[in-house]
Amino acid sequence: GEEKKKKDDKESISRLKVLKIPTALMLSLCFVVCGFSFSYPEPILGPHLIEIGQNPANVGLAFLCWAATYTLLAPLVGYIGDKTKCYRTMMIAGFTVLLIGHLLVGPAPFLTFLPAKTIWLVIPAMFLYGISGALGFVPIMPELIKTLREDGMPDDSSTNALVSSIYICMYYLGSVIGPVLAGVLCDHFGFEWSMTVSALSSIIQGI
Repeated sequence: GEEKKKKDDKESISRLKVLKIPTALMLSLCFVVCGFSFSYPEPILGPHLIEIGQNPANVGLAFLCWAATYTLLAPLVGYIGDKTKCYRTMMIAGFTVLLIGHLLVGPAPFLTFLPAKTIWLVIPAMFLYGISGALGFVPIMPELIKTLREDGMPDDSSTNALVSSIYICMYYLGSVIGPVLAGVLCDHFGFEWSMTVSALSSIIQGI
């Protein structure tokens, strides 16, 4: 019991040490934003699609477009990232695509030239979510590992395990906040404005 307690204390100290590194902190916050952004539409998109006249099969198809695009692109993005090491460029591109997806899926109320409440905007937005997930999420972990090694942390499994623990903590923090905030904002301001508010997280993180 005492040995386990010392090990847990050491891991906590290590995580705090990592989060004191500015670049590592920003990358950790990227995990939060990914968890937030990718879980945000889940509780409100289905009811929105039902509201605009779509049947459950089409609702499932919309989510399938999102998941399938991410599944197909994630290995490719990982391969390209390992070859080019352009992780940050990929992340910026990913958050930019995510911003466009959030603005389209509503669509945002200020985009008055776009037709409102149509499945033909939702489906492209789902593909953009999948693309943004691959580009924005996949490169974060290797970039964080690279940052920590440049800061003097060992090039071994302990650093990889530390990064994995940070990912789990941060990503699921965002994935808890996202649906809760989405439900509250959708109830008070409607689907279009709630998705527009979510787009702000992409702008902030992209910057």
